[in-house]
Amino acid sequence: MGNLFSAINRLSLVLLVVGATLISVSYSAFITSFRPPVSFEALLEGQAVKPGSHVAGNVVSAFPPFASQTTYTKYKNGSRSTERASGSFYVIPTDKGFIGLKTNEDQVVAMDQLVEETLRYSEEGGTPPTKKVYIEGEVLPMEPKLVKYYKEYLKESGFSAAEIKAMGEPLVIQYTVFRNVQLMVAGGIIVILAGIGLIVRRYKQLSAEESAGDNVVS
Repeated sequence: MGNLFSAINRLSLVLLVVGATLISVSYSAFITSFRPPVSFEALLEGQAVKPGSHVAGNVVSAFPPFASQTTYTKYKNGSRSTERASGSFYVIPTDKGFIGLKTNEDQVVAMDQLVEETLRYSEEGGTPPTKKVYIEGEVLPMEPKLVKYYKEYLKESGFSAAEIKAMGEPLVIQYTVFRNVQLMVAGGIIVILAGIGLIVRRYKQLSAEESAGDNVVS
């Protein structure tokens, strides 16, 4: 047992921690990636989703975003970089109400075009939205701060508190590149195996040295 603990050095410990971190931050989306996807058409037809559901397909219609997201880099001296837009939270109609949709910034222009078509169709009729925006993502519970903005948006759109409550738990479809998630988990497993390999190698080396020492004494 003493050799086992001695075999764990800083490098092997770092590898184990890094590998476990890669897996833990991607675990939920990794599991979701293997679930059958639900299309946006199915959401309008009554298909229910819950946290952990897999949604994929062309967005059928969308209403204006209720929030946007920005990111920045914080430097060691305490200063930070200029904020950069990193996506928006749109409102997507479903059979039972609405669900949020978090896009990345590259999809905002196309989504805004779809929003324009959706509003024009809902107000004037005529041709349904034709803009195609493919989104794949994981359904997650909406963060409390977002819930506040989301409910304010619905109230301003004319929905009562009772109607909003009847829509159920606020959820959001988080845009996700599942291929990247799978690669990250695979990378985490490889890093953990590398750490274990170092420990096993060192353990065998220490055990061999201890055995050689015992033979010399005898």
